[in-house]
Amino acid sequence: MPSNSLPCPFCGAGNDAAAHTCIACGAPLDPSKATPTYLQAMGVPSSPEPPASPSVTTPQIPDPVLEPSAPVEPVKQQLKEGAAAVAAGLGLVGVGGLIMRTIAEALAILTAALVIGYNAGHVAINNWLPYLLLGLAGGIAVGIAVGSVIKRSVFALFSAPFGALIGVFAAISLRLNQRGTMWLPLLTIAGACLLAVIGGRSNRSGRFQVYQRLRPILGAIGGFLFALLGFAIGHVIY
Repeated sequence: MPSNSLPCPFCGAGNDAAAHTCIACGAPLDPSKATPTYLQAMGVPSSPEPPASPSVTTPQIPDPVLEPSAPVEPVKQQLKEGAAAVAAGLGLVGVGGLIMRTIAEALAILTAALVIGYNAGHVAINNWLPYLLLGLAGGIAVGIAVGSVIKRSVFALFSAPFGALIGVFAAISLRLNQRGTMWLPLLTIAGACLLAVIGGRSNRSGRFQVYQRLRPILGAIGGFLFALLGFAIGHVIY
């Protein structure tokens, strides 16, 4: 095929570059002029159309079926339930703290009243009744002092006994612990009662009002009994 020939786009025959139609099939050499009507009239088969690319169908994801949610309780109801739960927890904590403080106070009254009664019996000579009465009064006083105020368990446990020991050391330092004198039990009572009330608060407010009112009475009874026991021990030993 000469270099200046133009191939027919339909039959492939070579044509002159200046030709407008194919010398073999008669089709126009310009593809834009090859209309289907013209090609049909000329008897030229139309070129096959390129196969259309298959359309890609995107699968439709079904919307999730939303189940009906449970009805939400009102906020006020939830707050009430939360407050009730907190109150129940605080109630348990309050009862536990009350039990611990009661045990600490009982041990404090026991220790302080025993020391007071023991010192009263220790200094008593033949006429022991005044010393016994002083020891019992001291035990009652320290029991009322411990039961009249509220302290933390640790402070309630150590305040009155530590005060009683301070009174004993003060009497010994001042040489007031001789037998036949009442200075030793008096200073012991003063120290125990003073430290029992220092740093405490009144028990008139708060919960467990009935028990709070009974605390001084129970403390006085316990102080009386333990002071009597301490006096018996101190008087028998000496």
